[in-house]
Amino acid sequence: EFAQYVQKLSHMSARCRMSLEEERELSSEIKTLGLRYSIAENLMKPYDGYVKYQMYQHMSNGEALKSASVTEKQRIDNFVTTVKSAFRGEHLTTGKDDVQRLFQDVLHGKHRLPDWMSMLLGNRRDVVEALREDGDSAAGGPKKVECRLQSRPSSGVALWITHE
Repeated sequence: EFAQYVQKLSHMSARCRMSLEEERELSSEIKTLGLRYSIAENLMKPYDGYVKYQMYQHMSNGEALKSASVTEKQRIDNFVTTVKSAFRGEHLTTGKDDVQRLFQDVLHGKHRLPDWMSMLLGNRRDVVEALREDGDSAAGGPKKVECRLQSRPSSGVALWITHE
């Protein structure tokens, strides 16, 4: 879901019409979402595929949770508590519904951005930061920014980068 959303962000292209402050805020939100998914993914690694699927079924279906064993309920509660604790450590907030959505997205692989998208977002973040720094200082001339993504990928999804 996260990856699909970010892939549609035409305002992250080089022809952005957002203010620098708005774009910095958006970049910060994307970074926060990435961190949330990263935490959830790391905490899900110890569970095998069947256990993850079973946990998801119980988290998303109240009737299934009622029929779950005490061990399964405890596993879900421990996972939710661990995620909340990890989020607090990163100064993020979450609720049980958020944990369920994160779990579902990570389970189905909807949270991953393609490599080219990560590089593109990094490029744009660097450009925005350089523009902000250039505006803050009167001397020194323009700042050089190194591109991670040298050319747009051939993927049809990536055509929005050049507005084709």
